[in-house]
Amino acid sequence: MKAVLSFYIFVIVTIFEVVLTQSPPQLVARDASRTQIVRPGTNTVLECPVRNLRDVIFEWYKDKETIMTFGNNRLRILSNGSLRIKETIYDDTGVYRCRAVNGFGSVEFNITLLVIGNEEDYEEYEAIFDPDDPLTDESKISLTAKPQILYVTEDKSPIFKPLGATFMLQCVATGYPKPEIMWYKDGTPISNQFRLGRWALKFTKTISTDAGNYTCVASNQLGKVSHSFVLEVDGKPRLTFGI
Repeated sequence: MKAVLSFYIFVIVTIFEVVLTQSPPQLVARDASRTQIVRPGTNTVLECPVRNLRDVIFEWYKDKETIMTFGNNRLRILSNGSLRIKETIYDDTGVYRCRAVNGFGSVEFNITLLVIGNEEDYEEYEAIFDPDDPLTDESKISLTAKPQILYVTEDKSPIFKPLGATFMLQCVATGYPKPEIMWYKDGTPISNQFRLGRWALKFTKTISTDAGNYTCVASNQLGKVSHSFVLEVDGKPRLTFGI
């Protein structure tokens, strides 16, 4: 009886291992993004939280550009897929994307890395950053100068959504002093009641009149920068407007 039971356990484990190794990589993290705050000069590891590492190739991108580690003594992709950054500098601030690929598919994970300068600022942002809330108002601020768009959820245009869809548009900007974010639809300011946190605009059960040109504008005393999303609902084209 024990031999039969052991045989069935062996079969089940074998099937599980085969299914696990013959499937796309999977994230082990609850969310598909994370924010990480570090001081300059520290050695930093950005993790790629993926299970099923067999025959997986890891690709890393920073602000949508491929990271080339060959000949770079500061950046290295580790065997578990993590990216190691030696002695971080301010210019390392940005949105990093890890892409794990095998013969069955791929999965992606985003990390917003903030390199914050002095001790006072570091302690302030570390204290108010909530790792369980990726949309916390202060969670994606970096210390730079003139505003820059750091990350947008949708880079293609136009964006097609069906009637009744629920989604969000996110526009993350850097800048110091901290930039103010304004959202516009077809050139008209959007009420804050439609915003989710500091950087996101939420759509719930879209209707045809939601279609249009949406623009986020980040501004401080040193200047401003903007990004536009053209949204089409149910495939109906719309005219675009500029800010």
